[in-house]
Amino acid sequence: MGNVFKIIARSFAPFKRFGRMVVYGDFYWGEYEGDDRTFSTSLKVSSRVSSSLHLTLNPLKNLGDIVQSHPTRGFGMTSKITSKATEYLADTIGTIGETFNLSGIVERREREYHEPSRIDRTGHTVTSKEFSYGTSDVRKEGENIIIQQSYHGSIPLVDVLAGDIDVTNNIVINLEVVDNKVTSMVIKGSLVGDRFPWAEVLLVDSLNNVIFLHTFKSDWGPNTGPVLALLGDMKTPMGNYTAKVHLDKMGVINKVSVPSASTIVNKNSMYSVEQWNARFYA
Repeated sequence: MGNVFKIIARSFAPFKRFGRMVVYGDFYWGEYEGDDRTFSTSLKVSSRVSSSLHLTLNPLKNLGDIVQSHPTRGFGMTSKITSKATEYLADTIGTIGETFNLSGIVERREREYHEPSRIDRTGHTVTSKEFSYGTSDVRKEGENIIIQQSYHGSIPLVDVLAGDIDVTNNIVINLEVVDNKVTSMVIKGSLVGDRFPWAEVLLVDSLNNVIFLHTFKSDWGPNTGPVLALLGDMKTPMGNYTAKVHLDKMGVINKVSVPSASTIVNKNSMYSVEQWNARFYA
């Protein structure tokens, strides 16, 4: 089996708190904890929902995807009410604790509720694992590898009472193979979805070297986005991306460049992993 690569697409709330239910002025009933971060190549940071697709390129094999959300906390009256209602409805329709692993699809439906006895100035705190699911399709068409990676996950603690975060990552990969070894790959992709919250796409090799493929900043604010942007499974454009990834003799990421029509590679257009990723923080 060839080297395993991971394509990670994930949506995260860059805010410290979001989803505030404002009553009047500075008075509000509740809000939810965000991921409180910017774009990152770390594999340990939190996100609202993410999809990690595992595959080999030569030979091509879809090893499956993992779709999951990180625990979230809610503060105040609204989070307490919505989480209790969600818990009741989820029990009624039988979604708690079920895990589905099918061909090309992984669904994780799991939730843990905990309400601490201590009440601080923020009011009740409720923690939860979120409901999320996704699909992946990997196939060969001529010289191209076609990938469609989708994920869906509810906003914190609201689950069946609110719209999901819906994102689809469409990718075309063209391999350069020498002596039956992949030496480089041109990756072209596009992201579509609800346009909230922020999103990032990463490529990870077998040694956990990570590069950015794409980043997306939402125009929606922390309180309007959860209410207005997540209605329905939208397919709104969230940007296109392209990269040529050069591999070393061990089949791991060595350099990255921007593909061009010319077959001549300009050394000045080649980036190390660190240099390439720095472009996404600028």
